[in-house]
Amino acid sequence: MGSKHEAPGSDSRRLGSYTTAKVEGGRVTRLERHVSRLRRDAARLGLPLPARVDVERCFLESAAESFGDGDGIVRVDWACLPGE
Repeated sequence: MGSKHEAPGSDSRRLGSYTTAKVEGGRVTRLERHVSRLRRDAARLGLPLPARVDVERCFLESAAESFGDGDGIVRVDWACLPGE
């Protein structure tokens, strides 16, 4: 995570990737595909890979919290500051 006190002129832009998934009836559609895409893109950017189970949990918890048994879209981001 970034510091609130950074040197003047420091580059605090995060490098990351994200993916979105459709939620239908409270279920994340094509969960495995979305998890794989996020991990693949993180690897292409040279980011440390998030654990597959953590990404799945993030999708499932976000969908349940935001939509319950309803429909919607969930976005999961994976990012870090340069050098983290």
